[in-house]
Amino acid sequence: MVKFSILTSVFALASAVSAQCGSGTPDARVTSSGSTFTATRGSSTVYSGTDYRAAIQAAVDSINSGQRVSVIASGSIGASTISIGSGKIFEGCGTINVSSRSGRGAIESVNTNNVQIPFLTMTGSPYFGLRFYGTSGLRLGRITMNLSAGLGIRSSPATAARPAS
Repeated sequence: MVKFSILTSVFALASAVSAQCGSGTPDARVTSSGSTFTATRGSSTVYSGTDYRAAIQAAVDSINSGQRVSVIASGSIGASTISIGSGKIFEGCGTINVSSRSGRGAIESVNTNNVQIPFLTMTGSPYFGLRFYGTSGLRLGRITMNLSAGLGIRSSPATAARPAS
């Protein structure tokens, strides 16, 4: 039984590592055509316009816990923030260019559980590229950050650490 569990775990890990960003059928996607970004959930359009961040946030907000959004398009969110809620899976397949917003992350997850970011490519100069506060069960995968300034990943507990008694 133990051998079977170990073998199953190895195959599951190999499958996760070999998966491609955006592969299969994500629950929501962000794509682009020219300067127009489109966020879809299934066959429904949840955003169409020129604001890359708004398209991403609309796609993230359209999914539920346990569902996946794949951002295929590349673009710039400027000094804005993308917020990811509990249980959501965020794949940044395109390159997300960011700017600094004092004390904030370009992508944040605050007081959440089980957020996953299996793929992400980020460029620019954020204050924090990724910021996590009070987050448990966080899973990060292939994160590529080519930043000219700022801090890549900031993670803080919800409360101050207490000494062992």
